[in-house]
This record gives sequence, structure tokens and C-alpha cells, in this order.
Amino acid sequence: MIGVKDRPAREWITIYKKMQLVRRFEEKMVALYRAGELPGFLHSSAGQEAVAIGMTHDLRKDDFMASTHRGHGHIIGKGANLDRMFAELYGKESGYCRGRGGSMHIMHRESGILGANGIVGACIPIAIGAGLTIQIEGRDNVVVCFFGDGAVNTGAFHEAMNLGGLWRLPVIYVCENNQYALSTNWSKTLPIDDLTARGASYGIPTTVIDGNDVAACLHAAAEAISRARSGDGPTLIQANTYRWSGHHVGDTAPYRTAEEVESWKRNDPIIFIEKILIEANVLTENEAKAIIAEVDEEIEAAVEYGRSAKEPDPTEVLRDVYAPEKPQPEPFPNIERVQQGTVRDALQLALRHAMELDQEIIVLGEDVADPFGGPYRITLGLSERFGEDRVRSTPISESAIVGAAIGAAMTGKRPVAEIMYIDFLTIPMDQIVNQASFIRYMSGGQVTLPMVIRTMGGAWRGSAAQHSKTLEAWFAHVPGLKIFVPSTPTDAYWLLRKAIEDDSPVLFWEPNLLYTFEGEINLDGPPENLDRPAIRRAGSDVTLVTWGYTTRMVLEAAEELASHGISAEVIDMRYLAPLPTEEVVKSVAKTGLCCIVHEAWEIGGLGAEIAAQLADKAFFYLDGPVKRIGAKHCPHPFAPVLEWEMLPSKERIIATVKNWFI
Repeated sequence: MIGVKDRPAREWITIYKKMQLVRRFEEKMVALYRAGELPGFLHSSAGQEAVAIGMTHDLRKDDFMASTHRGHGHIIGKGANLDRMFAELYGKESGYCRGRGGSMHIMHRESGILGANGIVGACIPIAIGAGLTIQIEGRDNVVVCFFGDGAVNTGAFHEAMNLGGLWRLPVIYVCENNQYALSTNWSKTLPIDDLTARGASYGIPTTVIDGNDVAACLHAAAEAISRARSGDGPTLIQANTYRWSGHHVGDTAPYRTAEEVESWKRNDPIIFIEKILIEANVLTENEAKAIIAEVDEEIEAAVEYGRSAKEPDPTEVLRDVYAPEKPQPEPFPNIERVQQGTVRDALQLALRHAMELDQEIIVLGEDVADPFGGPYRITLGLSERFGEDRVRSTPISESAIVGAAIGAAMTGKRPVAEIMYIDFLTIPMDQIVNQASFIRYMSGGQVTLPMVIRTMGGAWRGSAAQHSKTLEAWFAHVPGLKIFVPSTPTDAYWLLRKAIEDDSPVLFWEPNLLYTFEGEINLDGPPENLDRPAIRRAGSDVTLVTWGYTTRMVLEAAEELASHGISAEVIDMRYLAPLPTEEVVKSVAKTGLCCIVHEAWEIGGLGAEIAAQLADKAFFYLDGPVKRIGAKHCPHPFAPVLEWEMLPSKERIIATVKNWFI
């Protein structure tokens, strides 16, 4: 026990009151849930108050904090308003997240609270992104990141710890070892006795403390905060504590004995510090009772506020899925307006121009810095031009790359994260789908996530099943994420500029077989109607819908069909999420026939969604069934003869269309 003389008596009273606030908040929350008043899925942190307050008490308002599904105490410690917290638990409009987040996702960006998180360990990569923003800007803020003992077994933990240690980021990792990951004691999930050994392996200073001793927590936090503020990098703190309840409210915890629970309750962190303060003449029993009464009054008032607050407007259920649209990008000044080049050249230009115009843009990814410049040389020359603070090569850590981009975007940067192949997006799926796509909505519109994930996708001749996929349909299914795909050098330039300037997360898919496609790069301004699909060829007999690499194939097929007297209109979608189909409907109203061509597997592809929308919106215009041409339903084969058979082809397109006119 660190002596109470280390801090003024008045400060100890504040600390004690905060701990009581957390305890009484948790107890009231549980009682309301059991009474049927609160909706949702609740996790109590009763018993862990010393960690919550000890680790947050010395933080400034401009410091950041990332938390867990059991994060109420952390959020209260960071200074959250109880009225708005209970309003959020009730699902009300005046809650911190306007009823969109609930107990597991409370966020308050203005207070530096980057959000509680319902996915175990998911906040750790996001925290390093906030730390990266601080480091790049040369500020002395810190990030405190809470997670449980179960999180140290996740890939996100290891990737993020490695990156945090490598870059010496100002992040304080706090492992609340409350003994159980759901129902399994931590001793049965780890082959080591000391969780901090995992931090030490990444070169991070570590310490183990009694998490029920608030003074020990304060002392460890003060040392870690000082280290981070002075630029000496991260710290891992293992705070051994105990959650008094089951994993969630309703879990009766049959995996624990009554004796075990009672033994930990005898080490109640609040009673422990209360006794010390009374013995040190800092607090009297009557003063303690008065504080409890005051806290109970605050809690009751907050409950009443939440109970009587206004419900969200059901007509606004779609609000804040995406950030508001921004104007089209402006031309870069003082350059030759029309150039010849490849799609690769256009992407390089777009990145360089964007970074010249906006100092907040940073680039992250494997091998993106010079001299390599990324596997496709898109980022070549950028680190030499803009410095390695803004262009950072990372370890092979897809979850950490995307998570860091999220955290950086939430704290003021515009990250462009490169993931080498679209196949590899299966690794950071949580960070893309559960985090980047949903954070704006779950926060009630508090934050924007101006981030781009650049990736190469599609057939790469002879690369077989793990480097050749076309997975746009997986991600188009997720609200909150935009998907752009170019098919020409000019579009590659302007769509990437638009993606970088967008305030919503964008998955920017670069079809591999288009990198060397050469043509005009018009830099005079965005193409007309850049915000809509492009009509690449006008026609009157049939509508051909496509995107990406297959656009070239479809245009060739349309040219040959014309020689047979069939006039095909070719629509290049360009945007796959949110999926714009108005131009397709208008075209089908004119032609009466539609064939959709894409490189992805035909079954479950976006062609099926477009066909379904045509059935809904253009049924009476159709003179025949909507046709789809996609990849056959097998893993991508290696042998060229099999690969060509699996993929869509010009011949298949022509044969399909001609069948309508025989």
C-alpha cells in the first residue's frame, strides 16, 4: 500500500467518491435490468473499482481512453456524465450515443473516450492508432487501453503490442485480470504464470499490481503516464482483481465456488481504501456515509433523467450510417492537365497530390516506405517526399494496420492503409466490419472515420486460390463501409482522391490486371457524374453492367456484338457500396434486357443483388430474365486452362447476349 501522504487529503476524498460512484452505478444498473427496465446485454464491473479509478484519475481531458464491454467504471473515471450514461443504457436520444450504442459501446469523443467495445481485444489496435496521432503531432497526450486477461490470447493483442513497442507509442496497456475470461479461469488459458511476460517479449516495460489497492493502481498509472508523456513509450500493467458477478447480468457463474467469491469480497477495494483513509484521519465514518448518500442521490437523479428522456425518432434509424457527402475533389494546381499513363501511375499521382494538399494524410502498410514502395510500387517515393512519420512500413499485421488506421482516423488523421491482397482482408475482418464500419453509427454520429483501405483484388494469373479472390460482395453487405473500384486511369486518380477526402471509411479495390492498363489521365477536374456509375458505351438493345477489370472485357464484347447488329449499353458501376442502381434501372427501361458481369463468384455475388433490385424496380421493363456471368463456384485454380475456364470471358458474354436475339 502506497502511503496516503503521497496525495492531498481532498484528492483522496475525490478518489473515494469516484469509486463509490462506480460501485453504486453498477449496482443500480443491475437492479434496473433485473426489474425489466433496461434493455440490452449488460456486464458489471463491481469489484474492479480500484483499477478503473486508479488508472484514470490522473488523466487529462485531452488524453484518450479505449475500453471494454465492461467499461462503465473506466468511463465514469474519465469524467463521463451520469445522466447521459443512464440515458444511453435506457436507449434514449440524449444518451452519449443517442441510443445507438448501449452499454457495451458508450463513447464520448470530446472527453477522449474512444468507446467501450463489445469485441474482446478489439480496442487494442485502435488505441495504438490514437497513440500514433499523438506521436506524429509531437504532443504529450497519452492513451490508456483497458482489456481483460482473455484478450491477451487474441491476435489483435499481439499485433498491437508489437507495433506499440516497435514505434514506442504513448499507450498504457491495462490488463484487468479479473481471473476469468467468461467462465474459464485464466490459469487454464495460459501456459505462463505472469501475463506481463507477453509485454516484455515486445520490449515493453511491465508491472504486476494488486488491482484491489487503488493506491497501487494510482502509483503504477502515474509512472506509466510519466513515461508515455516524456516519449519513452508504452507500459503494460497487470492489475489482479476480481469481478463479483458472472460474465454478464444473468450469468449465475456456476464455474465459481461461493467460498472463492467471498474470499475476494473480503478484499473489497472500497472497504480497503475506506479503512486506510479513516485510520489516516483523512476520512471519518460519518463522512463516508455522507459521501455514499450524496452518490446515491446523484445516481437516482441520473436514473430518473434516463427513465424520462426522449426516445429516439424511429424515422432516423438510418441517420449516421455514413458521414455527410463532401464536394468533389479539386484539381491539383500547376500541373499538366492531361497526361498519358497507367492505372498504377494514376494511383501514385493521386496519393502524392492528396498528401501535398492535406498534412493529416498518413500511409500505413507492409513495405510501403521507400525503397520498396509497396508490392505494386503505388507508394514509391512517398516516404522520401513526406517523411517516415507520414509513410510507415509496418510488420505483417493486418489487424494492427487497420485498427491503427481506425484509431488515427478517430483522433484527427486521414490514414490510407494498404493491405497487400483482398484475400488478406479476411484477417482484419473484425476491425473492418465490427469497428470501422459501425463506429460512427454506434457513437450516434460523434465521430467520423476518414480512412481508406487500399487493396489489390481479382485474378492474378497463376496465383491460385489464396491470392486471387474478388470479395467485394462480402463487404458491400456491411452498412457504413463504402467501396470504390476504378476501371480507367482517370477514374483511378479521381476515385482515390475522392476516397481519401471522404469522411466515411472506404475500401478502395484496385483490380490487379488493371495496374498496367494505359490511357489518358485527365487531371483537369473530376469526370462528369463522378458520384454515379459511368456509361462507358451507349446502346439501345441490351444493358451490360460491370465494374473493375471486367469492364474492359465487356467493352470488347459490346464492340463485337455491334458487328452482329446488337447495340449494347455498358455501365461501369464504380461504386459498389452503397450500391447505386438508378442508372441501371434507367438503362433497362430503355433496353429491356440486362446482363451483369463480374469477376467474383457468381453465386452470392453483387450481380445477384443488382438483379434483385431490377426485379423490384424494373420488372415491367424487362423483356427477359436478368442474366449473370461471374466466376464458377470453385476455388481459384492454378493451372491456366482451369483458370480461364473458371473466370468470365468475352465469349461467354457474347454467347449469353446473342441467345436473346436468336
